[in-house]
Amino acid sequence: MKRLLALLALLMLPAVSSADEPTEVKVPKPKIDFQKQHELRFSGGAFPTMGDIASYPYWIGNTIDGTRSYNGPTYASGCYTLSYDFRFKKWFDLGVALSYYGEFGSKYSKVDNSKIGNNSSQYISVMPVVRFTWLNRPWVRMYSSLGVGMVFNTYSTYSGLKQYRFNETGWCAQFSPFGIAVGRALFGYAEAGVGMHGALIVGIGYRFNSQKAPKQ
Repeated sequence: MKRLLALLALLMLPAVSSADEPTEVKVPKPKIDFQKQHELRFSGGAFPTMGDIASYPYWIGNTIDGTRSYNGPTYASGCYTLSYDFRFKKWFDLGVALSYYGEFGSKYSKVDNSKIGNNSSQYISVMPVVRFTWLNRPWVRMYSSLGVGMVFNTYSTYSGLKQYRFNETGWCAQFSPFGIAVGRALFGYAEAGVGMHGALIVGIGYRFNSQKAPKQ
């Protein structure tokens, strides 16, 4: 009988000792409130679309001088854009973008193929831009953006033994259904879309909070 009681006591020892051990209490991580942010971006874009800028300068130049001259190859600068955005919500940014795009070429005589003048078309656009973030991670953001604004164009061409200059104003837009930004304060990004800023866009940016986050 004594042996049986001793055996039962030994079997109960682990249960008693485990009950006496303090249980680990998981402390929840403090919730960090959303911080509104400023964002600066600089990008280069390929294959831009100019909006409703008219083609009458080209038509005038070709009509006046089409029988005596011809245009050489046209070289494009690409579209360069500087933008500022303010992040009101985790999913919503509002900003403004300023961009430049240029095309340059030469005009040649049909008589002896000598260069007789230059062609150039330079565009400056300003547009408000809204951005909707649909994937938000510490290092990766995916988004879509839309902007509509104004474009100002200066076109210069050689016709009839003199250089002509034309100025135009029209509307422009940029729609980028897919964009991805990788990084934290300093980040790189790429976009695919259509419009003034280009069909393929790559750039670099810097973001910072509008005020310091409270210490936890």
